[in-house]
Amino acid sequence: MDARPACPSHEHLDRLIADELSGPEQSAVEDHVESCPRCQQILEHLTRASYAQWQLSETDEGIGHTPATPYLDPLRDQPPQRMRADSRPFRLLSMPETSPGGDPDGAWPELPGYEVVDVLGRGGMGVVCKARQQKLNRWVALKMLRGGRYAEPEQRARFQAEAWAVAQLRHPNIVQIYEVGDNAGQPYLVLELVEGGSLAQKLPGGVWPAQPAAQLVETVARAAQFAHQHGVIHRDLKPANILLESVATTIDHGVRTTEYASIPKIADFGLAKKLDADLGQTSTGILVGTPGYMAPEQAEGRSHDVGPATDVHALGVILYELLTGRPPYQGASMLQTLEQVRCHEPVPPRRLQPRVPRDLETICLKCLHKEPRHRYTSAEHLAEDLWRFRNGKPIQARPAGLVEQGWKWARRRPALAALLVVSVAACVALGIEDQRYKARLEQALEQTRNQRDRADANLQFARDAVDRTVSKITEEPRLKEADFYKLRHDLLTYMVPFYLEFVKQEQTDPKLAAERAQAFSRLGSVRDDMGEKEKAVTEYEQARAIFAQLAADFPDRPEYCQGLVTVHDNMGTVLRELGKRPEAEAAYREALKIAARLAANSPTVVDYRLALANSYNNLARLLHDLGRHGQSEAAYSESLKIQRQLVADFPRVPAYRLALSKTCSNLGLLARALASISTLPS
Repeated sequence: MDARPACPSHEHLDRLIADELSGPEQSAVEDHVESCPRCQQILEHLTRASYAQWQLSETDEGIGHTPATPYLDPLRDQPPQRMRADSRPFRLLSMPETSPGGDPDGAWPELPGYEVVDVLGRGGMGVVCKARQQKLNRWVALKMLRGGRYAEPEQRARFQAEAWAVAQLRHPNIVQIYEVGDNAGQPYLVLELVEGGSLAQKLPGGVWPAQPAAQLVETVARAAQFAHQHGVIHRDLKPANILLESVATTIDHGVRTTEYASIPKIADFGLAKKLDADLGQTSTGILVGTPGYMAPEQAEGRSHDVGPATDVHALGVILYELLTGRPPYQGASMLQTLEQVRCHEPVPPRRLQPRVPRDLETICLKCLHKEPRHRYTSAEHLAEDLWRFRNGKPIQARPAGLVEQGWKWARRRPALAALLVVSVAACVALGIEDQRYKARLEQALEQTRNQRDRADANLQFARDAVDRTVSKITEEPRLKEADFYKLRHDLLTYMVPFYLEFVKQEQTDPKLAAERAQAFSRLGSVRDDMGEKEKAVTEYEQARAIFAQLAADFPDRPEYCQGLVTVHDNMGTVLRELGKRPEAEAAYREALKIAARLAANSPTVVDYRLALANSYNNLARLLHDLGRHGQSEAAYSESLKIQRQLVADFPRVPAYRLALSKTCSNLGLLARALASISTLPS
């Protein structure tokens, strides 16, 4: 079994809450806490003890385990038992992509009737081996649970769930199960062997043509529809779980030739859900799936909303990745990716690859709609629309106009269309010439739009690349150590000209002006990180002026006000570090005023509530430095009220709990300071 890293001590968790850990230590402890339920509970208890007046009132769920579920051969007649809903809170349940072969962990027991010859892949829960079934003399895939008889009950339950789900499904595009067994406490599955690799291995660095991409997703969609009709939702469709079987076909055109085609097969039903019962034994609030391929209802932990539309969303993600060479949601961390899935609209595929047909883009974006009811109502409807696209017929994703239907009809019947044109040519000569002129004009306009979209996409790609590079430099714990300070400073200095290039041009378009303001703000952060505080204030002031003008010109666009909040908060922090406390207080109070207005106007937008809590915290710290402890305590209290409500609304988001812990700790430090002052002799 894999060795799990030791949990940090209570002292380290106390120091994490108090913000007393060094950069590398803090990063390591935070990474561990996000994946460790035990440490999360300890952190909650420490939070309660930090300041009795602000003690949390919620009741935490305990960590429970279910007894091992026995393996039964007649899986078709007995679905697996449910696991306790209170087991392992704060977990992201996903089936890791298997790594290529190698020896399994430890010596696997010999299985009667099978000869294991190789390891095909290894994931977080199981190992898949290539084996020969001696009795039938055929090659099979042998999947064994890592840990054997010592595997946790939850792993055994999910292993049995996969066996039960696959046993219901007999379809040419779903990997078949041959046998389920248990040898001396070692559970195993015998599955169909597919040796063509996975779709994930065919994707890196390549963009698929429209027709092959549509045909592959259509085939997978029909297989998913078959599973849905039998009551099984996959919940983890992604390229790594689509295996490709190479099939040879002999064609005789005077000369016999052999061509090879790849037939996709859906694999790995370890996170499957039955429509009337959860095979994965998950409860509301637990995230199930792979972040980049989740639907919004999965990313929000709404397991009761997971259904066929969830798999349709995943199919849309796969189609998007085939057409553009990248997934639609790709954050720098798991939490950022989940946030994109929940709140951000994907960039239309044609902006990244202008050659993508508009109809196929329409189909793809319909699959990726945030609301399940606005996606295709079934995987079959998606497959039918892809078939229509491949055969040149109007798709159903949007109403097709008469001109569009006529054009597609002409493409399907070119001879009849040509005869019709010749028959009416004498009567409509002038009209035809006019239409030709309009067609040429439309073509020129379309080319101009495509060039503009391509330029915008390239510029956005360049900005994202620079932002990711700067984030990597500023967030890398090792570069924060004293030995690497000069290297870190040199790297940031190297990135400054890129931002200077972005902010050169004045922009009248609101979107481009906002991006210019963001570039100024990012440049201010880089200057601050380099120790150039005065220059950082200058860059922030440039960003503030642009955002302020945009907010005044477009009062119905709250994102400009949100940009103002961020700039004022960052500028206030730099001014505070420069010792300019009155100016810092003015900046913090301006950020607080705007953030409060945003949160009041849109109370359901989480980002506005987070920004308001952060502004209260910034002001509270400054007031504490100024010795105005009563005002500082009031500001901390307002922040605490917002953060406690966020934890109540989203109990499975560790970041909100950690922020709440730090605010409670700050209140505790303030209370101790006030107590010390009160005991001084007058």
